[in-house]
Amino acid sequence: MSDLPVPSDVKPPSEIDPWDLWHDVVVEVKKRFMQPSFWQALETVIPITIEGTTFVAGLPAAAGHYSGYLTGTENRNRLERILQELANAKLTLRIIEGTEESDWEFVKQREQAAHTAQQAMRTRFEQPSAPGAGGRPLTWESLLERIYAMFSRAKGHNLPQGRVEYLMQILPILSEQSQKIMDASRHDLDRNERALARLIDKIAGLVEVPSAVIALELYRYRQDEKKKTES
Repeated sequence: MSDLPVPSDVKPPSEIDPWDLWHDVVVEVKKRFMQPSFWQALETVIPITIEGTTFVAGLPAAAGHYSGYLTGTENRNRLERILQELANAKLTLRIIEGTEESDWEFVKQREQAAHTAQQAMRTRFEQPSAPGAGGRPLTWESLLERIYAMFSRAKGHNLPQGRVEYLMQILPILSEQSQKIMDASRHDLDRNERALARLIDKIAGLVEVPSAVIALELYRYRQDEKKKTES
């Protein structure tokens, strides 16, 4: 049997007192990990609220230098594991700047504004261009812009799995849009092939794989699509 203090194991997260829970978290961390600097960081944290399954806590401005001890992957995982054990609930930890609920509301408003801006940017780059309707003409340059824009918005593009997800999203666009450009200028086959090769090189650089791998994935994608249309 675990000897963990579990003051709220029968309560939903919304009914748990964040101050009580955080106090128990700090006590438990000190039992498990002999890291005084980590302890000091925890003692500066101010519990703010539990919203849904998110445990929100803040750091005072003067304690901002402790942020790294709390948001690093190893310590964050430790804290979330202990939070979940003590609360008997699937909680995630969110550390913000500030110590008041108004600070948390400001963070949410800022993130919502950023999300809205991203949605507007996505709409801008993903709207199909209609010749004669004021849309941007489809060119190799505009396709390159879209490739970069989608990468900058791709979730977790700094991680290998995020880059793979981006590649899976960009392949259909690269295939369809490059074919449209080539169909519109069949007389300039050599130039188009070189332009496509440059795009493949750019994508390969973004996802950090050899260009030949991107070319192979593009070929496979086109072959799969061809089989679908023939079946």
